[in-house]
Amino acid sequence: MADRAGEEVADRRGRPQRAKQHRLVAFHTDDGQWAFPAWQFTRAAGRLIPRSEVLTLWRRLPHDSFLTGADLAAWMNTAFVALDGTPAARAHAAGADDALLGQALSRLLWRAV
Repeated sequence: MADRAGEEVADRRGRPQRAKQHRLVAFHTDDGQWAFPAWQFTRAAGRLIPRSEVLTLWRRLPHDSFLTGADLAAWMNTAFVALDGTPAARAHAAGADDALLGQALSRLLWRAV
């Protein structure tokens, strides 16, 4: 049990570094804390595992626009009728290259300029 707890603490400590390397979805809150949205993970064998297709979609978002990380995270978790759910769920189910996701992303990029 102690080994597993230690492994979980080590995993939590490594999250900011993985976020800086764009291997996790994360952004700073107004008070300077890291926020890691839950929609990027799936649970397997009691551990949280990042969903690779969701991370691929996240990397395609307009991070250099006026939109903040919190704005982009909210977009990823907003249900759209055209996607029959959220962009994060669609990426996980259909892949980041899904045509409907591409259309939704195009609309977001158009608004971000």
